[in-house]
Amino acid sequence: MMLHKKYRKMAEPNQGHTYSVHNHGKSGKVHQWLLCRDSDVFDRHLVDETELNDPKLWQWLE
Repeated sequence: MMLHKKYRKMAEPNQGHTYSVHNHGKSGKVHQWLLCRDSDVFDRHLVDETELNDPKLWQWLE
């Protein structure tokens, strides 16, 4: 999977907010990514690769 730069959250809470993606390594065999809002250091999500590929959860922007 390519490391894309920005995702939009498609579900609540914080639906519609944009997040930057950072490689967080692997948990077992699953890639994990840390998504952070630039303006809010407390708004972070550690997600599995499968979550990023679900269009109901995340939309790739660029």
